[in-house]
Amino acid sequence: MISIIKSFLLLIGFSSFLFAQVKDFSFDDSQNPWPSIRKERIEKLLPLAMKEAGIDSWIVICRENDNDPLAIHVGGENAGGTAAFLFFLQGDKVHSVAISPSGEARALKDVGLQNEVIEIERGSSVWSEVKKLIEKYNPSKIAINSSERNLSDGLSYTVRVEMEKELGADISAKFVSSDPIVVNWLSVKLPSEIEIMRKAGLLTVQIQTEAYKTVIPAKTTDADVARYIKKRMKEFGVEDAWQPDQNPNVNSGVDRGHSHSTDKVIQPGDIIQIDHGIKVYGVW
Repeated sequence: MISIIKSFLLLIGFSSFLFAQVKDFSFDDSQNPWPSIRKERIEKLLPLAMKEAGIDSWIVICRENDNDPLAIHVGGENAGGTAAFLFFLQGDKVHSVAISPSGEARALKDVGLQNEVIEIERGSSVWSEVKKLIEKYNPSKIAINSSERNLSDGLSYTVRVEMEKELGADISAKFVSSDPIVVNWLSVKLPSEIEIMRKAGLLTVQIQTEAYKTVIPAKTTDADVARYIKKRMKEFGVEDAWQPDQNPNVNSGVDRGHSHSTDKVIQPGDIIQIDHGIKVYGVW
């Protein structure tokens, strides 16, 4: 989750309350709830998203070192060779299939996220197996990750061309953007996710509030505040929600927009704006 909070000096008065809310909460990766939550999201929320979008199948292609932004949501974050993740709407449920080279296929079977894992020889193409599945389920529409929205635009041009060539004109004619599925699916959170996000938001504000308290006018710099926030993030074991060199962006005085925190000295009367976000469990 990306917890984005632009806060100001007025937040200082809430620090005691916020600390009481999150002091005993751990974001320990050894107790990461994402695997079970991801499975529940696929089983419970994805069928609803596909129904609402009016699309009965979805293909996500995952590749090592150049992965789809949605890979972590469908189980393809550890792809080695090219792998395909397919979802077929069957009544009120989704049947999920992973097609993967040997090695990663074994790992996918162990994780047990998909209903079915098809193992192919390393170095061979996924398309013949993809075509067999599409012919078996005969969907009316096939969503692919091609969109004006970055998150649902993970399919590269070269893979799109290869896909259309290997699957043929009849199947390719069914291609539609996955954007409606992605928006419907990711915009809805499970109760367990909401609780994680709530606590992550409280922790974000707590760290910022503490940072404001460190400011000594005419002495402390924007960069000093940014370094304090980074230190507290490390102590809490949370990640940057976006590019680390832009998180946090501490800006005192005249607004500089999105820029690095500088050695500008904070002066009496300055308004201090902090653009800061954390990510917990690598997801929220």
